Amino acid sequence: MNARKSPRIISLLAVAAMVSACGGGGGYKASVNQPTASISYLQDAGLVVNAPTPPLRPTIAGSVTGDFMISPPLPPGLTIDPSLGNIYGIPTAPAPTTNYTVTAASGEGRVSTTVRFTVRDVTPNISYSSNSWNLTQNVPLPENIAPSNRGGVVVTWSIDRTLPAGLTFDTSSGTISGTPTASSPQTNYLVTATNSGGTSSVTLTIAVQAASGSNDARLGAAARTAGTDFIGVAGKTAAVQSGRWLTVTEGRAPLSNIELPASVRWWQLARDGSYVVAATDTQLTVWSPAGAVLFTRSANYGDAGVFAAVGELRIGAGAAGPNVIETISVPAGVASMGAPYQGTFQSWSEDGETFIVKLGGVDSEVFLQPALSQTRMQPQY
Repeated sequence: MNARKSPRIISLLAVAAMVSACGGGGGYKASVNQPTASISYLQDAGLVVNAPTPPLRPTIAGSVTGDFMISPPLPPGLTIDPSLGNIYGIPTAPAPTTNYTVTAASGEGRVSTTVRFTVRDVTPNISYSSNSWNLTQNVPLPENIAPSNRGGVVVTWSIDRTLPAGLTFDTSSGTISGTPTASSPQTNYLVTATNSGGTSSVTLTIAVQAASGSNDARLGAAARTAGTDFIGVAGKTAAVQSGRWLTVTEGRAPLSNIELPASVRWWQLARDGSYVVAATDTQLTVWSPAGAVLFTRSANYGDAGVFAAVGELRIGAGAAGPNVIETISVPAGVASMGAPYQGTFQSWSEDGETFIVKLGGVDSEVFLQPALSQTRMQPQY
């Protein structure tokens, strides 16, 4: 006789089958989801040459086991810890912003990430021996105006405006050199040095004083005592008159301060810078660049036309008379007279080898003639 099973019995059998499929009475086992292995770094880290920095530590998840590697190679001074993945050290050279790929081993195979950083140089710190330069037209710089730098290596140099004529700015070194060929008012020039760490700037003030073309300053009464400058230039030697004083320099090195007579009419610097001569209506005086009196002569040279040549004074319309050229050797003080000429002395040529006379209303050029006689002047002090 077939007995009909009740619904309750069928339900219990189904539950028993499910329990058997799960392992019977051995207990219930729950599954655990493990996180996926990964590594990551802080991005855009900025490092500085020669500056200790905290290590760049990775954030690690999952079954990462080590064996950290990085590509491309790190900048000099930096390394990666193969066990922990820390990037550490003291960078010794600048490096551009670069993406580095870091890989590590894990239970799921190798995992990777990128880290990006820059190694910036130390900011430049530039200076010059002086920030103010008073130069003289046609006098070469005694030394280049060169900067020093106590910071990182400069990559580029620049200046904000054009220098006075004859001077050049070296964009590879920040150095100013040359010979100023024209006067220039006092002007500020901004010099800037730049590298990956930043910029450093210095303001230089440069003025170029005009030189007298003939090295001859003829002074009125006001100029003898005023502060107005008169300048004579010969090579690296310069003489600057201010009031009754002449300051003689060679390059930037001072040589002497010469006090001019109260009644001085004119002064000149020799064409080679080897002496200075000045005159009043009663006396001619010649000094060495060091300020020593080489000789004097008591005579009226106040209105004379003088050319201070190398080793001698050539004097027209002076104490010797209106129609003869007197030559006085320097430093010996030996005087000689040339042959008489006709006409009225006007001026010397640029090289002093000829002079201009006016005869019958016409200007004529006369060549310097050999001396006819010599007389030795006794130095007077």
